[in-house]
Amino acid sequence: MKIGDIDGEASDRDHKDWIIVESVSLGMSQPQRATGTTRRPGSVKLEDLVIHKKVDKSSPRLLEACAKGQAFPKLELELVSANGQTYYKVTLNRVRISSVRTQTDCDPDCQVFEEVAINYTKITWEYTDSAGNKTTRTYNAQENN
Repeated sequence: MKIGDIDGEASDRDHKDWIIVESVSLGMSQPQRATGTTRRPGSVKLEDLVIHKKVDKSSPRLLEACAKGQAFPKLELELVSANGQTYYKVTLNRVRISSVRTQTDCDPDCQVFEEVAINYTKITWEYTDSAGNKTTRTYNAQENN
């Protein structure tokens, strides 16, 4: 994950200094309004992007950005296959860190993790299949609500 000028600890060629993400949760909901037998869509609710990561050099910067309400123009998140190819990319625009929670899992290694929630107003999804064909879609909450 790359957000603004906040460096992480990734070392691979295509993602040098990106933040290494262990897991991702991203969703949205479309409430329905019912009148009689008719249902109509309401306003979509974009849920925060929630990532889990190990504490690393990005941690103090993410905490500071959350505390100050700092805005970032863009966040990039790429899911990479075992062979190193990006197959799913999410780009968020007009981004703010909405929360950071530090957690520990005191197994024998006692790893310290963070859950970071990120708010945004525009999202682009890009999927690339094994033949290299791309499918891209964008949703902009400021234009569509």
